[in-house]
Amino acid sequence: MDFLKDKFEFINQNTEKISFPIKINIPSIQDNISKNKHHSNLKSNLTSVFADVLKEGQSIIKKDFKNKKDGLFCLSSNSHLIEQIIKILFEFSSETTNGLNNLAVISSGGFGRRELAPNSDVDLLFLTGPKKSETRNQLISFVLYILWDLGIKVSHSTRTVSQAIKDAEKDINFRTSILDIRKLVGNTNLFEELKNKIKLLQDDTKSDFKIIKLKEQEERHKLSGGSRYMLEPNIKEGKGCLRDLNTLVWITKYHFKIFNFLEIKKINKCLARELENFYKALGFITTIRCCLHYISNKDNNILDLSSQEEIASFFGFKDDSNTLGVEKLMKQFYFVTKEVGRLTRRFLNELDTINDTRSIYSITTHQNVWDRKNFEIIDGKLYLNVAKIKNKLSIINLNFILDIFEFAQNRGLEIHPSTIHHIEISIKQVSVVKEKNDWKEKFINILLSRKNTEEFLRLMTETGVLGQIFSDFKNIIGLMQFNMYHYYTVDEHTIRSIGFLHKLEKGELSDIAPVASELVKKIKSRKVLFLALFLHDIGKGRKRDHSIIGSEIAKEICLKLSLNNEEIENITWLVRNHLLMSKIAFNYDISDPKTITDFTNQVQSPEKLKLLLIMTVADILAVGPDKWNSWKASLMRDLYRFSEKVLYGADPHQILELNPEKSKDKIKKTLHNWTAEDLDNYSDQYPNNYWSSIDTETHTWLAQTTKKNISNNNLINLDYKSLKGTDSVLIVVMAPDHSGLFSDIAGAITIQEIEIQTAKIFTRKDGIAVDLFWVSPGKRIILNYEKLDKIKKSIIKNLTEGFYPDRQIANLWKSSSKGLNLFRNVSRVMLYNDLSNSNSIIEVNGKNRPGLLYKLTKEIKSLGLQIQSASVSTYGDKVVDVFYVKDIFGMKIDSKTREDVIIRSLKKILLEC
Repeated sequence: MDFLKDKFEFINQNTEKISFPIKINIPSIQDNISKNKHHSNLKSNLTSVFADVLKEGQSIIKKDFKNKKDGLFCLSSNSHLIEQIIKILFEFSSETTNGLNNLAVISSGGFGRRELAPNSDVDLLFLTGPKKSETRNQLISFVLYILWDLGIKVSHSTRTVSQAIKDAEKDINFRTSILDIRKLVGNTNLFEELKNKIKLLQDDTKSDFKIIKLKEQEERHKLSGGSRYMLEPNIKEGKGCLRDLNTLVWITKYHFKIFNFLEIKKINKCLARELENFYKALGFITTIRCCLHYISNKDNNILDLSSQEEIASFFGFKDDSNTLGVEKLMKQFYFVTKEVGRLTRRFLNELDTINDTRSIYSITTHQNVWDRKNFEIIDGKLYLNVAKIKNKLSIINLNFILDIFEFAQNRGLEIHPSTIHHIEISIKQVSVVKEKNDWKEKFINILLSRKNTEEFLRLMTETGVLGQIFSDFKNIIGLMQFNMYHYYTVDEHTIRSIGFLHKLEKGELSDIAPVASELVKKIKSRKVLFLALFLHDIGKGRKRDHSIIGSEIAKEICLKLSLNNEEIENITWLVRNHLLMSKIAFNYDISDPKTITDFTNQVQSPEKLKLLLIMTVADILAVGPDKWNSWKASLMRDLYRFSEKVLYGADPHQILELNPEKSKDKIKKTLHNWTAEDLDNYSDQYPNNYWSSIDTETHTWLAQTTKKNISNNNLINLDYKSLKGTDSVLIVVMAPDHSGLFSDIAGAITIQEIEIQTAKIFTRKDGIAVDLFWVSPGKRIILNYEKLDKIKKSIIKNLTEGFYPDRQIANLWKSSSKGLNLFRNVSRVMLYNDLSNSNSIIEVNGKNRPGLLYKLTKEIKSLGLQIQSASVSTYGDKVVDVFYVKDIFGMKIDSKTREDVIIRSLKKILLEC
């Protein structure tokens, strides 16, 4: 079918030409109603009749949607169904009262556009004449109560024409909503009067309306994550999603003073050519929205991981040897959101041109300063005057295209939408191999510029420039990162990391990353740092380790950019090892001299150490909100400082022997009310690794908590501390140590349905274990103080009286999000005897599940091993647990047969995920 033609008929109310899946048998219903017309329970009878109609209609529409997979048709069908019910109710109920003579029942919002999603609200405006009428009010109330009884969510208002215009003048939301009005039933003259007065209002407010709506859009984007490349996007409010398309429609309608969006086919040929692209984007997103509504049975607009797999199957996206079906779905989704951005630029540019609001400062004004013959400023944006280019083929030149970006970046200018359009067309015809070398310097200049590099790289991605220059970068555009640690696609994460690197340079992050902020001013290899960060995830989406394959790709790109051998060596090393520093800092005992020695043997150079720290900080910051915290900053800082001294020739044993004393001195200064004896007694109780594993603020809180618990004289103590700026909480349990304590605590926490993000365990000299758990709320709870107090009492009770959480954990295991099944996490168990002088180290990598830490530690206990210390880190769906263990004799595991048994036993637990 010619969809645009049909859509045009919808808006023109020619619905009889459309083959809707549900047609209400009006004569039959009217006959049924007439039989009960004078019945005392008329409202109840009407509700019963239309409940059957509504149920049958919704069932048919849902079945039709599953067959046709057409979201727009589903929305139109839902609108048509509700519209018929409302019309019949009003026409029947007003037969004897003439209540519709002075009333127009008008749909607005999505219902007005005939885009009513299965579980969305129905927006109605009751437009009345100036005279008050009790009969009319009773009619409205009578119909509304029936609609509510039917379970239809109705948002409504009653206004006269003059009231509606006054409210529209004052309230931008109401002014926006009446752009989508459509008369359902009632007085046509009232409806036409309102439309005419709206047009008069639009005459003097076009520019203001556009500015307000675009400002609203900008604020909405910030609230929904600020990126169109979110892992779990909001398909209604997110960037490049439904509300952006709605905004485009509202601004266009307002500009042309039309109520039918498709009338632009007659008004503007340029925009008419974009209508098909507009409806393709709208159709794709609305189809996803219908799926979400039907899956959740509510007005749900979050395309979460658990829904993505089902929706990918619905669309027919299938897994193959290289790509998951869900990856294909999301790749298409990100393409569509990018297309929405392009459409927005295109429409706004055309509207500005028509309105002749451009202030043009031509070449004559700027040629002496700019030395550019084809650049002008239009509306404050850099404009490429194609008409002045003698040889039009010159714009199909990579050097020329990058010159536009570099020129705009250096002068703080936005690029004009029409120029962006030329770039998008031209870049497809560029052959990088045939280009001269000038483009290489321009690209590096853009990357290293201190002026808004993040936004220009993003624009270069969206226009296809970066993908055309670097084919391997094209592979990561719109590539999902299937773990619940990352918030963004690979390309968006990469660009954000460059943005954070610039913020570090400007000193904007000195409060949260003071060491990296200071070091970034001292490095000698700025180009190496920026290129390494730009390429650090270039190997993602392949079957091999992305760090290893990424370093190989990085080398090819560096050669392409004509870098020297030293730069190439450093960049490839940084890409290959960009996860090294965080792995050591967050998972291993950095108070162990051997850990520091092994790490510095890999790094070898103080300059590489600086670069690696800065790169790691920018990388983590770009993952998403709350991923960087004071605990991580403290561990990274200590690892850097220890390693730096070793690289400059210091003995790691001497450094690490002195460091606990420095930490103790720093903490003692914060405990003003403690006596010297109390401070000494407290600090002597803890092992050395305790002092290098926690930040000063947490140390101070733990010291005060310990003092309070001693006076309480309880056998088991539990305390908690909310972490600033996050929804996470630190829980500390102090109890007499025994071999299964850590496992028991992990189990007790897990059955409260809160997620363990990180854990550390220490044992004092007096035999008291101090176990720290950084936790975050699960999807079904909120960690307020009331909930935390209940959790505290429950955990203490379980630990005191004894409990068996296996059954509860098994249920949580089964009910955990099916979206996690999408993730390609490799399950590995490794046992090292050469990383510590006194302990065997077990490292476990795999997919996280509720209670996994409990199961692992319980199994370690059953294997006759004693956990001396542990570091647990969760990265969304992925877990990295490191256990320092000894056998029952206090020795390392020295039997190969025993090692194999341990690895097999723990891997079996991982494979149950």
